[in-house]
Amino acid sequence: MPTVKNSPVRVAAPRTLRLTRVFAAPRRLVFQLWTDPKHVAPWWGPHGFTNPVCQLDSRSGGAIRIDMRGPDGTVYPITGQYRDIVEPERLVFTSAALDAADQPLFELLTTVTFTEQGGETTLALEAHVVEATAAADPYLAGMAAGWTQSLERLMAYAATVRAGSPAATPANPSAETDRRIVFSRVVDAPHELVWEAMSDPQHLVHWWGPRGFTTTIERLDFRAGGVWKQIMHGPDGANYPNKSVYMEIVPQKRVVYSHGGGREGGTGVHFVATWTLEALEADRTRLTVRLECTSVADRDRLVSEYRAIEGGTQTLEKLSEHLAKIPVVVERAFDAPIDVVWRAITDVDQMKQWYIPNIESFKPEVGFRTEFNVREGDKDYLHQWEIATVVPGSKIACRWKFDGYPGDSLVTFELSPEADKTKLKLTHEGLETFRPEDNPGLARRAFAEGWTNLIGTALKEFVEKPGAETGREFVFTRVFDAPRVTVWRAWTEAEQLQRWFGPKGCTVPACSLDLQPGGLFHYCMQTPDGHVMWGKWTFVEIEPLEKLVVIMSFSDAQGGVSRHPLSPTWPLETLSTMTLTERAGQTEITLRWAPYAATESERQTFDASHESMQQGWTGTMDQLAAHLAEG
Repeated sequence: MPTVKNSPVRVAAPRTLRLTRVFAAPRRLVFQLWTDPKHVAPWWGPHGFTNPVCQLDSRSGGAIRIDMRGPDGTVYPITGQYRDIVEPERLVFTSAALDAADQPLFELLTTVTFTEQGGETTLALEAHVVEATAAADPYLAGMAAGWTQSLERLMAYAATVRAGSPAATPANPSAETDRRIVFSRVVDAPHELVWEAMSDPQHLVHWWGPRGFTTTIERLDFRAGGVWKQIMHGPDGANYPNKSVYMEIVPQKRVVYSHGGGREGGTGVHFVATWTLEALEADRTRLTVRLECTSVADRDRLVSEYRAIEGGTQTLEKLSEHLAKIPVVVERAFDAPIDVVWRAITDVDQMKQWYIPNIESFKPEVGFRTEFNVREGDKDYLHQWEIATVVPGSKIACRWKFDGYPGDSLVTFELSPEADKTKLKLTHEGLETFRPEDNPGLARRAFAEGWTNLIGTALKEFVEKPGAETGREFVFTRVFDAPRVTVWRAWTEAEQLQRWFGPKGCTVPACSLDLQPGGLFHYCMQTPDGHVMWGKWTFVEIEPLEKLVVIMSFSDAQGGVSRHPLSPTWPLETLSTMTLTERAGQTEITLRWAPYAATESERQTFDASHESMQQGWTGTMDQLAAHLAEG
């Protein structure tokens, strides 16, 4: 291998490119496509490049010589040497791009490993800059894009070879008897999600077409006999009107359609496309696309004029990238009250029991930060959380990233009542920012599996176990003979609250109200025997006419938080969620009341007080009914 001799010589700052791709082909075939010159020539180099010279002495110490010809006719010669070949597991070789004087501009050491599992091959490429001249900077800046496009071409070529079609090489542009083009890709998403992305226009517009293209969908009738009309817009501004008619649809398995279209003002192309989905283990899907042209000539024109192989491969890559951006969503219903589930996902002692044994601190407060380490195999993942949103008792979201890895995601837990159960919806978005192509341990599939097990099994068993309902929710329902707007005003206007709020016989001599999230209702209440006590609500969520969520506590004249004057183990704070529903001019109020951030003894006190709460709220609601009747 020649050394870099151009002046001035410099050793580049360490630059290493790592790429991983999965091929729907056995390892020996993929290895052959890297070592047989007649197979390397069709795919080596970026899109639009050819290789009129491709000489490979595929043995340790053997020489490499490839002349790459760009779309403008410029030739870029490459020389190199094989350092190590372990068939069919590993290739190690050097390579250098030569300048006009046949002197190396830079030297790369490239290692390619091939791992087979389930008939598929995972290819891991690592290209390291060993030496470089100053003149090499433009070339090295394009190294990632060049290798990415080369692997795109290899993936398309491998699919064609495996389908039995000879390569579209310069010597043999198409097989005389073959009218087919076949693409295949394994994506990290369950087949149900892939099907949704193929059949929903809101997904299709994000991934349909080669790189640089956008799509306008004019009509999509996704059924057998239905029509799909769309216009693809090329990066050069050209339009490509297309019309497809669905011939067969087998839900989540297969789509067959006839297709006609092409460049506006040009000669169109026609073919029948078959898209097949195969569910694989670990929530992955193999997607195979077969295009059947009416003649070999049409197939050749589709490849040469419309660059169907590169375009099809890029389209599947865009689909894979789009799927990676779709959030992981897990929904489950638990046979447990909301407050029990809320504590399980926000109380650090409970989180240790079902989720994170080594988490040391956690508070459901916006801005709170915590971190903990999880070791997977030989890798450490230091989780870093920052609370972004808190709606006590119903919603908490946190930003989630990993120290030393790119990316930043958002995890949201949302709770809602569902009959006598609690529904939890978990949404984890931003997973594509973790660059799963370079960090397989942070792929969407890994998070989907993890959350499904944690929410569907670990959390379910924890909240539904006997004894988990300590501090169970108190629910009170009452129907009032008044429209919802009237009832809402009675709960949200200070002068009205002062006239009716509190148990029977109590009065409210003073109060103030700031109706906004974070605002307070601060009041003084006097009992029939003249005893005075203070209380306050902190507004958490306000949906006008529909919902009011507040944190309730005893207070003092200054607006602090105080203990119950007669019960030292009563929860320091409680969470109240009131919903209003109007039916035929009447309004139904449902009140859900639970301890908030309470200790075990406080929750037990709350449990034991349900009967007195029923009496107290009945008296309060009686006063509200009388107030509403006064008009």
